[in-house]
Amino acid sequence: MSKDPNVPKKPKRFYPLGVRYLEEQKPRPIRVTHFSAIMPQIMAKYGGGRKIGVERFQKVWQEIQDDLFDSLDDQAAYTNHLRLESFRNKTVRIEVEGNTLLQEISFYKNAILQQFQQKLPEENIRFIKFVRK
Repeated sequence: MSKDPNVPKKPKRFYPLGVRYLEEQKPRPIRVTHFSAIMPQIMAKYGGGRKIGVERFQKVWQEIQDDLFDSLDDQAAYTNHLRLESFRNKTVRIEVEGNTLLQEISFYKNAILQQFQQKLPEENIRFIKFVRK
């Protein structure tokens, strides 16, 4: 039994809801790329894929505190109430306990920023934000 050449072929149909029907075959799903599969590529392309190591970041923060607060009394007073919170979007967030210390530490903001920029030039740190606990 041969096909009649005068009969037109059925066109392939495409349904936008994710199922493609091929001629005389069962429907099969279109390959979908999950967001989690392409996210690393997007992060690498736009520079967000690099993460700073927590230990390295904590070590630099400790060095900065040692440089800024010379006497042991000042060091104990400040370091017990300051905590590194996060580093995102070129901004270092430092958690501060209490309003008084927040105001006091804000006087050191430029010095802390310069120290971070010197010790971690590849991270391109631009801002420091103090957050009250």
